[in-house]
Amino acid sequence: MKPLLISPPFGNWLKSSHCTRVLGSFTWERRRGLLYHTLRSLRSVPGGWVNEIGLRNPGIRACKFDARHIYSVVGLLDGDWELILHHCPPTLTVEVNLGCPNVHEYGIPPAVLRCYCETFNVIAKLSPTAMVDDTAAMCIEAGARYLHLSNTIPTARGGESGRRLFGINLPIVARLAARYPGKIIAGGGIYDTAALAHYRAAGATHFSLATVWLTPWRGREIVRSLQP
Repeated sequence: MKPLLISPPFGNWLKSSHCTRVLGSFTWERRRGLLYHTLRSLRSVPGGWVNEIGLRNPGIRACKFDARHIYSVVGLLDGDWELILHHCPPTLTVEVNLGCPNVHEYGIPPAVLRCYCETFNVIAKLSPTAMVDDTAAMCIEAGARYLHLSNTIPTARGGESGRRLFGINLPIVARLAARYPGKIIAGGGIYDTAALAHYRAAGATHFSLATVWLTPWRGREIVRSLQP
């Protein structure tokens, strides 16, 4: 896995030889309406973006798997985690998305998470809530290789990314990187090389880029900054 990741939904569309693409996030059943919900809800806010897209995707069964990519998955209904587990080939790196604020509340049973960790190389993507430390501990105990910190901030208008998320996320990254060194992927508000440097200083070893790709010249600048 390269130090830079292109996170969903941008990983579905963008390619870079210097980044690892994260595809998804995929549910078991198809969730229609990606274009409609993007146009309806994606809005700029001071220092970032907010959306209520809500995991619109063609479903994991539409995937033609490629072990060069990471597949982000979500189990929204009872039994979905198990169905996805048995559908995906064990050669994959799988991101277990445990923090999307734009759908109903959901989680993963610890025993099922352990099965994921025994089958795949697992990244656990978490939400920056008061439960993040407890959820991180559960994921590490289950065998997750990395913690991805973090998903968007839950707000009344949807999930917010950008500068405000960076401010909330940075101390979480520092705290959990000290506890779990070498296991932290930092994402949220990386809109310039300074933000990436702050996350690196806090202990992150990998970095995910998402809404910065709405201004692609900034994304390219960050990618170039990590080249030899």
